[in-house]
Amino acid sequence: MKITIYAIFPLISALLGYSLGLFVYFKNKRAKINRCFLCQCFCISTWYLGLGMSLINDTQWNNFIKLGLTGVILAPIAYVHFLVFYFEIKILNKVLKLYYIFAFISLISLYTNKFFFLSQIFRYNWGKYPNAGIFETLNLLITLLTISYMYAFFFIKYKTYKGKLSTTSEYNRFKYILLSFTIFAFSAIDYLPAYGIDIYPFGFIFFDIFAFLISYAMIKHHLLDINIVVRKGVIYSILVTIITLIYFIIVYISEIIFRGFIGYKSIVLTLTSIVLFILLFQPLKNKIQSFVDKYFFKGSQEMLADENERLMEEIRRSDRLKAVATLAAGMAHEIKNPLTSIKTFTEYLDEKHEDSNFREKFKRIVGSEVDKINTIVSQLLDFAKPKLLSLQRTDVHKLLDETLSLLSNELIKKRIDVVKDYGAKEASIIEADPNRLKQVFLNLFLNAMDAIKDGGKLIVRTKLPSERQTLEIIIEDTGCGINHKDLPHIFDPFYSTKESGTGLGLSIVHGIIKEHGGNIICESESGKGTKFIITLPS
Repeated sequence: MKITIYAIFPLISALLGYSLGLFVYFKNKRAKINRCFLCQCFCISTWYLGLGMSLINDTQWNNFIKLGLTGVILAPIAYVHFLVFYFEIKILNKVLKLYYIFAFISLISLYTNKFFFLSQIFRYNWGKYPNAGIFETLNLLITLLTISYMYAFFFIKYKTYKGKLSTTSEYNRFKYILLSFTIFAFSAIDYLPAYGIDIYPFGFIFFDIFAFLISYAMIKHHLLDINIVVRKGVIYSILVTIITLIYFIIVYISEIIFRGFIGYKSIVLTLTSIVLFILLFQPLKNKIQSFVDKYFFKGSQEMLADENERLMEEIRRSDRLKAVATLAAGMAHEIKNPLTSIKTFTEYLDEKHEDSNFREKFKRIVGSEVDKINTIVSQLLDFAKPKLLSLQRTDVHKLLDETLSLLSNELIKKRIDVVKDYGAKEASIIEADPNRLKQVFLNLFLNAMDAIKDGGKLIVRTKLPSERQTLEIIIEDTGCGINHKDLPHIFDPFYSTKESGTGLGLSIVHGIIKEHGGNIICESESGKGTKFIITLPS
């Protein structure tokens, strides 16, 4: 047994492939595509394990090369399984049956020493290699066929999803799958020495690049639904280690060349190489850090946009969970009071059902409390599961006037003067859901009326900002204002400073404006009034 440099590289690739396959599998054992990827990595890694060991152990060459070729025979099956689950092409399941039949026959041929490879063995400077027989040639043709229709399905998928990929990350996952498998296909170069072509089987290089690209895509784009959080220092360390190993392998190969062909045996060259590496290490480390920052942690504008989108979705999900907890607590509190009233009356119903005054009071109060519960539940549904928007061309000024008209009697009773200042006359028509916007205006107007105690003003203005891409609607009152402690919470569900308020009104308003792609802010000072500024796409 003699370890040579020609055996080290395939063995390293085998270790890399086994590790990557197991990592992907244990990240999601139930996912079929992850299991297929594990099988694929194991098949290719078994080939490199068998190849590497056959170049080390000459006496067991036959057994090790058979082990490696077992992986080669099974690799197309794993490849097709991966295509079936990634592209969701069930028709390939029928083709798989033929693959299994051929693989079974090929394995029998391999282990009975008939027709898979010939008894004549090629002997090259770097080691021995099997001479391809009928079944190994057929296996090569099947591998090339598999690669061909892989590209066909990639092209079909690209044409199908072009312009429809929902996120930048989804597009990047597709791109890296295509790129990595394209590079991986070049590892078929390992077949060439089996046909008498004196070339070292360096297909492991393409497999290593494939593994690197898949790993990068998993870290950066959550390929195969794997989410990895990696610190910068970890990636720095890994890359520095890899480059250091590559450097020492180059030094080792140089030593072999100088000693084998030139006869130079001095240690001076080795020491010079080590000193040179030490001098170059710090600049190399800086370059590696720049590379990692650029390609792993910064990326393009599209990547940053997608990362921001993902983070915002996580924030929205967290907010929704908090809102659900708040809704549950608030709803229980709000419904409990009316139920208590109803329960109290029902307890006295048997005793006082003949009392007409009691029946009248029972009818009035129970009906009122049921209506209150119905209102709370309706508002809750509007907040928790709002109806889909029905967008249409809507005149905002007309909508404001209609809503104010509904409240005209109440405004007169409370001695509230309405001041209109529609500055955005030429841009008052926008794409919106008129019923939902009317709900917004009605809610804000009612809040303003509640805040104005002894007469005052309700000011309604519209204006077009300088960029002319949005419409601003300002609703301002001269009421009691909002305490600065309460101001940050006014859009929170069930947060109310009114004794009879449910605290859902402004939450619903905020949700409707957000659904329209707009924004709403509140400016208020206790004792000086309140101003709501709504911004909508024009």
